Amino acid sequence: MSKKKRQVAVLKVLAAAAWADGHLDNEEINTIKELMIRYGLNPQEISEVTALMDHPVSYSRCEELMRDLVGLLGSDSDRHEVMEQLRELFASDGHVSDEEKEVLDGLEGVLKSM
Repeated sequence: MSKKKRQVAVLKVLAAAAWADGHLDNEEINTIKELMIRYGLNPQEISEVTALMDHPVSYSRCEELMRDLVGLLGSDSDRHEVMEQLRELFASDGHVSDEEKEVLDGLEGVLKSM
């Protein structure tokens, strides 16, 4: 498993989950862009992530991306880190909506079930 593949998978989950409340806030967009820069994504990888930021993403698609990611996570520590990144993303605009809480709980359930 490559570290870069896991990073791209994390960013896809973040980009999809950011739509939980029906829109992307500037803070959420900036958080994802900062991570893309930090991870040193190439243009193809950036395109894969930003495609998920262009239009609303359904919860089922978000859950599918999380299931893909789970297969790339090696430890409980990795799983915890992903959940922390999701919490930070949702809190980046200063408010975690009820929809975001529901998505967070659902995705955490996916992590625990696999």
